Amino acid sequence: MAITGFVTTKGGKYYAVLNLHDENGKRKQKWFSTDLPLRGNKRNAEKILRTLIDEWEAKEVPYCQLTFADYLERWIKRAGANIKPNTYRTYQAMVANHIVPYFKQHPVLLQELKPTDLDAYYQAKQQPGSKQNGKGTLSAMSIRHHHQVISKALNDAVHDSLIQYNPAATARKPKAERYNASFLNPTEIDTLLALFIGNVVELPVNLCAVYGFRRSEVLGLKWEHIDFETRTLTVTETRPGAHTGCSRQRVHTERLCMHLGRRNGYITQLSVPHVP
Repeated sequence: MAITGFVTTKGGKYYAVLNLHDENGKRKQKWFSTDLPLRGNKRNAEKILRTLIDEWEAKEVPYCQLTFADYLERWIKRAGANIKPNTYRTYQAMVANHIVPYFKQHPVLLQELKPTDLDAYYQAKQQPGSKQNGKGTLSAMSIRHHHQVISKALNDAVHDSLIQYNPAATARKPKAERYNASFLNPTEIDTLLALFIGNVVELPVNLCAVYGFRRSEVLGLKWEHIDFETRTLTVTETRPGAHTGCSRQRVHTERLCMHLGRRNGYITQLSVPHVP
């Protein structure tokens, strides 16, 4: 649908007004200030109008007055269908506690969001007091996780023809910090295990401490996963914490017959020997 427009005046300056249409075909007017005073600038204002019409016709997406913050709130409600429960819960926290509050304080339309807007958000989150409780600073890795959520949401906006390209693709996220992991030594492991003798979580603690199981992997274990003849436990599914209200998830079926290990960060199927 062809875009039309006109030049008008307000407050002693020229404005270009475009007649746009939303996804339902309803006409919406959008005003642009030219910052040109009235005297001797009508033709210049008309040139700006023609440039704006060319730019908006090239967008090939219907006009949308949705702000980025409002879009994120809508997106997170429907995103859970395609995201693992624990991951979705993390996404919800990032959106609700950090991203949406910032962009409600710094409102910008979804279709006008620029990489520099995202740069400003990442820089703000690197300042003291950026954690949810107002104490401390978010790590670069945490901010990179925010970037992943934002990029995923904007990719979906491109897919839904709400925007033409993903501005997160060229935003400048902080560099990842080198992670130096620390581990318990054998004496500390023995002390830890002794603390939980007779406790209801003694078995889960042993599995996590000795084999490096994740919580969801321990919760996903069943009697059928134990082979007493070969003295092995096999991890074939996981289960998030009970407070998520989510059911078990079947792990994909590539068998790894080996001591505890992970492939690309994920356990697919794993057999480990019992501790004597």
